[in-house]
Amino acid sequence: GPWIDGTMYILPKTFFKQGGVENEWVCETNVTPLAKISITPKDFIFHEDVKYHNEKDSAFKTLVKTLVFNR
Repeated sequence: GPWIDGTMYILPKTFFKQGGVENEWVCETNVTPLAKISITPKDFIFHEDVKYHNEKDSAFKTLVKTLVFNR
């Protein structure tokens, strides 16, 4: 599955500008992180409840499987 150890980076807002999509921020230069936080799957307490969409299935089929069959 997609649950692996990783790092979350805290970046300075100074170099970012609002992008074309709502809530998107873009930086066109390299920045040095203010902090790095190591994370593991255990940090995502609801990861067992995440539902997956098979790209071969329609969005409707995934929705029905999630709501009706709770798979």
